[in-house]
Amino acid sequence: MVYSEYRFRPLVGAVRVSFEFLVHRPKRHYGTGRNANRLKASAPEYAIECRGSGDLDKLVRGMLDAMEGVLYDNDKQVISFDAKREYSLDKTTGVMLRAFALEPEKESI
Repeated sequence: MVYSEYRFRPLVGAVRVSFEFLVHRPKRHYGTGRNANRLKASAPEYAIECRGSGDLDKLVRGMLDAMEGVLYDNDKQVISFDAKREYSLDKTTGVMLRAFALEPEKESI
């Protein structure tokens, strides 16, 4: 979802957030010539060689700040989060974000 498509009110109360960052695999993880589309046996399974994508904690911090006023009023509402960075299987990059209100909304009288 693109920010401009989001049309809901910010969540109220305590919030839990989950992030999944997808990054490109470096070209050096692939073979050459006719093996250009095949991963080398030495290519790491986990996204630990991510030049330019930033440390995971910095990616999370940036997203938490960016979602203020969109998913919640203040990032202090986020009491729990989990995050992972993975190599994209189809060269798509971006972030999948899920946010959950942990308290039911109180109806106004």
